[in-house]
Amino acid sequence: MNHLSCAEYAPPLRPGILLRDLHPVERPREKLASSGPEALSDQELLALVLRTGYAGRGVMDLSASLLEGFPAGLGAAGYEALRRVKGVGASRAAALVAAFELARRFSGRQDPRPVLDSPVRVLQAVPEAVRAGRKEHLLAFYLNARSQLVHQETVSIGTLSASLVHPREVYSPAVSHSAAGVIVV
Repeated sequence: MNHLSCAEYAPPLRPGILLRDLHPVERPREKLASSGPEALSDQELLALVLRTGYAGRGVMDLSASLLEGFPAGLGAAGYEALRRVKGVGASRAAALVAAFELARRFSGRQDPRPVLDSPVRVLQAVPEAVRAGRKEHLLAFYLNARSQLVHQETVSIGTLSASLVHPREVYSPAVSHSAAGVIVV
């Protein structure tokens, strides 16, 4: 089942319209602030990157013509091709190429923080040296709201069969790391 984003339901803007002519809730920046980036069309997102049009042509028209002018995709357009477009120039071409390159780089990255959402994953997060050790270790895993590990700390190392700890030693790092959850092992 295909789901359409809010942006795909939005009708395209009329040619020649200026941002100042739009109702404030229809302007890209305000729309992004109130509804998030998913609610914006490609044209509106591009207008935010470009920021302004040029004499006689608004940023929304410039965005639309750029999207139409590169059928293979604006992200595949090179610096020289973009620079030659009227109203883009060297500075905007560089900004667009840089923005698309950043998007490519970030899209391939995984969040390095492990998710500790099951007992098995918590056990996997305990270092082998602690599991095989001869003394009790009290570990605290501090998690964000998505159960991702934001900080790990050895709170106490005890004896062969006991470990003494004050609750403050567990909760103080939770506050300093703005943790949404704590797992004590």
